[in-house]
Amino acid sequence: MKATEFIKIGIVAALAGIFISSCTEENYLKYDYGTFVNVSSSGTTAISDGGETLHITDVANGCSALTAGARQYIVCDVIEQNSDKSYNVKLTGVSTAKVVEITDMATVEDESKIANDPVFVQSAWVSGGYINMIIEYEYIEVSPTEAVHEFNLYWDQNYNTPESTMFKLRHDGKGEAGPDSPYKKYFSYLYRYICFPIRDYAPEEGKTIQLEYNWYDSSDSDTVTTTISSTTYSPSKYVQEAAK
Repeated sequence: MKATEFIKIGIVAALAGIFISSCTEENYLKYDYGTFVNVSSSGTTAISDGGETLHITDVANGCSALTAGARQYIVCDVIEQNSDKSYNVKLTGVSTAKVVEITDMATVEDESKIANDPVFVQSAWVSGGYINMIIEYEYIEVSPTEAVHEFNLYWDQNYNTPESTMFKLRHDGKGEAGPDSPYKKYFSYLYRYICFPIRDYAPEEGKTIQLEYNWYDSSDSDTVTTTISSTTYSPSKYVQEAAK
């Protein structure tokens, strides 16, 4: 059975800035700083959601370089500060986010026809003008149909109140996901970063965001409620697992 779950997301203006800790024996200012960034066209500089300019001056062995023009989640070691909010960093982890525009549910003729396969939101927060999510979903490592899963976020004005606004996350597994899938015994689980630009649907200050999605019944509760912290979010363990 699938259950509808909710997350209440507290709006934050941006991720917190880099906190300068005491120097390590390698003279780095900070280890494992994680943030979403928008990468420059050169691919060597990125602007974090906290407004820092990060200059990539070194890349760890086995770590991919940044992708020019992309939105990516990175983990880095801060080597030195150049000026206010400008830093040289060593890149240690990177994963490309999928950016998807939000759809107004009012433009959908029949909501019941939207695919609604299971998807689990590991975490969700607002920064950099996006609703950012780390999601987990069922997939088949060697797909017999070469299906490409799709994820869409819908704004539903029917649930817009003075206190909150509603978004609905929908997953289309192209027939390969869900409890009735003929491929269920082949399922694995994949993490992915997805960012939805919130510019046209940003709620008024003080409102919360409700996020609705389908997952399997929980023995504890079918409803999940969390408040997003304004501190820097650093889910380093997901960086190498997240789909690029």
